[in-house]
Amino acid sequence: LISRERGRYSSLHGALAGGMIALPHEPVAAPLDDAEPDELTCPICYTMFRDPVIPIDEPRVYERDALLAFWRRRPLASFFGGESLASARMEPALHVREQVAAWLAAHPGHTPEGWTSREPGPP
Repeated sequence: LISRERGRYSSLHGALAGGMIALPHEPVAAPLDDAEPDELTCPICYTMFRDPVIPIDEPRVYERDALLAFWRRRPLASFFGGESLASARMEPALHVREQVAAWLAAHPGHTPEGWTSREPGPP
């Protein structure tokens, strides 16, 4: 944006100082303590878990809707590669749901990105 060529720098600097050029404001980043933790984020859709599940054949946690959408494209594939899963059975990841609830309680003004409300998904 600013050239160091003699003359251009000083004229641009003068224009900035004189208020003739308006620079766009950069977005203000959320404080680090409000950042959604990676360990509470689905590796498929990159949003905080709302309805976390664990496939019976794989020890990873996913967002239910994201995993089902992935399986529509690649039936019973493991998201991280390897052998296909033997079953589409999954269990709720209640421990992760509790961690999300605790994080939300500690951040009462924050609605996770991609969520329409602060309410968790179905039990």
